[in-house]
Amino acid sequence: MSRSSRLLSTGLLALGLCGPVVSIAEPSEVAIELLETVQAVRGLGATSIKDGDGGSGDSGGSGDSGGSGDTGDTPTDPTTAVRQVYEDDVNKLIVSSKGGCTSSGCHGRAGAPGGLRLESDSVNDNYESFIVYIDEESAARLTSKISGNGHGGGTRYSTDEPEYATIEAWAESVEALP
Repeated sequence: MSRSSRLLSTGLLALGLCGPVVSIAEPSEVAIELLETVQAVRGLGATSIKDGDGGSGDSGGSGDSGGSGDTGDTPTDPTTAVRQVYEDDVNKLIVSSKGGCTSSGCHGRAGAPGGLRLESDSVNDNYESFIVYIDEESAARLTSKISGNGHGGGTRYSTDEPEYATIEAWAESVEALP
């Protein structure tokens, strides 16, 4: 089974949204499927990212997410979609009081643990920090830390919480990008 298939299987199984999946999907397809899972977790149901649902070539976006909220204009480019899910769903979990990741005693300081420097007021910098962290470490390491495994800050979100599922699916979609 390819790495992409394992990521898809792991992400969807962890969310309890499917049984074992065997797939030979390309990485961008895996990213799209994981993003659709994130959308389902946050209650949006199916997204407009579908194979073969091409329009007339109008991308419908400028690269900016245009704010948060559910506009129904889900980007078709997996990289753009990954960023949108981060901006709409993940960042608010990280900077929330429950997430607590951006406090000055944790990742909100120079020399932050694991090299993961985060800021309460910079979605872009946080996104870039997570991309680098996931590339250098892994989505599994990130979610392991969030669940409290070897994390000096303790459990931020337990594995049975929807917030954890959202972060996990997003982090795995980052790994699945081409």
